[in-house]
Amino acid sequence: MGVVRREGAPRDSFHLGIQAEAVRRGRTIARRERVELLVHGEDDAIRERDSYGDDPMPPRDAPR
Repeated sequence: MGVVRREGAPRDSFHLGIQAEAVRRGRTIARRERVELLVHGEDDAIRERDSYGDDPMPPRDAPR
């Protein structure tokens, strides 16, 4: 099962049948709200991380 939850929220935003659906929904929200997306595995370890906001530490090869 996939779950979408905003950081600091007391409850989940969405429960979806497949994790891929939850990642898609979370990515859409993260882009719209310009925040970071964290994808956790079943063991709660971070599997994937994408930032859609103002990144305080952009990659060295990023245009300035």
